[in-house]
Amino acid sequence: MTYLVGNPVIASAANSSTAPLSGSATFTGTADTSPLAWVIVTVLTDAAGTLHIDLGDGTNWDETHTHTIRANTSLRVTALKGSRSFRVRVVNGSSLQTFMRLVTATGPLAGDTVARNGIIEEASPSLVVRPSHTALDRVRGLIRGESGWRMTAYNPAITTSPEAVWPAGGTYTGFLTAATTIRVAAGGNANDDATGSRARTVVVEGLDTNFEPVSETITLAGASASSATTASFIRINRAYVEDCGTYHSANQGAITIENSGGGTTLAIIDANRGETQQGIYTVPAGKTAYLCRFEAETSGACDVGIFVLREADDSTVPVRSNRLQSEFAGLNGTGVREFGCPLPIPEKSDVYMLGVTATGTVRVSAEASLILIDN
Repeated sequence: MTYLVGNPVIASAANSSTAPLSGSATFTGTADTSPLAWVIVTVLTDAAGTLHIDLGDGTNWDETHTHTIRANTSLRVTALKGSRSFRVRVVNGSSLQTFMRLVTATGPLAGDTVARNGIIEEASPSLVVRPSHTALDRVRGLIRGESGWRMTAYNPAITTSPEAVWPAGGTYTGFLTAATTIRVAAGGNANDDATGSRARTVVVEGLDTNFEPVSETITLAGASASSATTASFIRINRAYVEDCGTYHSANQGAITIENSGGGTTLAIIDANRGETQQGIYTVPAGKTAYLCRFEAETSGACDVGIFVLREADDSTVPVRSNRLQSEFAGLNGTGVREFGCPLPIPEKSDVYMLGVTATGTVRVSAEASLILIDN
């Protein structure tokens, strides 16, 4: 039995080199079975290239960590190998190296490191520290298992009866209890057509019968109804114009998305907007949403609230109640609410905005920011 005392670092001569590489040449180290858990590699050379750390059983290399070598810039990286073997490879670019200083060692468990543009794995064994803008990294997809969703909503004429914050006004009609194929309804603008001068295709993003994400592209047919989708939707979270016939344009007329049989409006893209503006979102299966920010702007006094219906997939009585999560009461102007403790919203929950006035008609715009975490 071997006992490792203190904080040892063991050099790996077989994976270190000072021999310059010719253009497009490769240095390949030899499998090292050091008992220490971490590989530590430092390389400096005057030609650009690529560094690879291969991990496996010494014959099969099942995992590779790849890093860019920049000319005359020292690169230090680590990889957690555990009890596996490793080897180091340097693949030189087209330029001849005049020097290379590649030093490899193994050390004890210390903590994970990630390149600034790398992905933080869900299974990272320790605290990951790097210069980071968490919100930006999340939307860039650099944090596994996390993403963001921004609800944007507009209702031009909220009145004294509670209305959803969406362009159609009144009650939102898209909370379906069974999945259906969908289409773009008849009555659109003739220029919003497969070969037209304005919108040609629309992408619809929503959830299927199992509340799993689904999307499909619909080709527009001008004033006629489009063909029905192949996929079935139980919710629509967003729709947007993808292709147009004129540079810097959007849909000329309002685009209404409905069930393929007609009669139930599920989403609307207002004329020239290019994307839905509806304060309605449903959390996909397998995720939890966290409400972080809620804001609204009104043209007059109006109550604007954000509600949640949990277990939206269960429509058998008794069913869950709608629950108010946050509200601007009598808002006249702009209101912003940041949640220091974000509000958790479970999978398969409907999140939606409602507005109501005491008198008259009020225009309302609203936004909400959600963080989605894999369960």
